[in-house]
Amino acid sequence: MMLNPLKLQEMLGQAKQMQEQIQQKLAATVIEASSGGGAVTVKMNGKKEVLKVTIDPAATWRCWRTCWPPPSTKPAAAPTRS
Repeated sequence: MMLNPLKLQEMLGQAKQMQEQIQQKLAATVIEASSGGGAVTVKMNGKKEVLKVTIDPAATWRCWRTCWPPPSTKPAAAPTRS
């Protein structure tokens, strides 16, 4: 089976057109997802570019209140006797 070089060139041109169309559709696609019950929301496009990040201020305050001061990583020293 022999491939006609002109036909092959035409097929490559069609493939390139299809690839460009797919890239345009991806760029136009926008996805939004959230985590932590809506505490953090991220919006991205199909090209994996971050368009927007939203952090709920109330969520940061809850974390700050419950996480600070951070727990000690060292065990408490045993009392010494003199």
